[in-house]
Amino acid sequence: MELPAAESANGEPGPYRAAIVGKPARIRRAQQDGLLDAAWDPIDIMAPVSQIALTWSDQAELAALAPAARRLWKRSQELLD
Repeated sequence: MELPAAESANGEPGPYRAAIVGKPARIRRAQQDGLLDAAWDPIDIMAPVSQIALTWSDQAELAALAPAARRLWKRSQELLD
């Protein structure tokens, strides 16, 4: 599996950086709304979630076997939007 670059060749934000911009603020908002445990730092939440997402992105058959995971992913996107 090849990880996406944080920056493009011309120094612009790459797809990975673009995907995570603003997420800490969204997580903090979810914590303030009582949807996530406020004891966790947003970066500490993002690290394992990102690793799981990267692992699953390289193994699509895992997601196909886990309908509950798809529902959880969809709900997490709703909470962060």
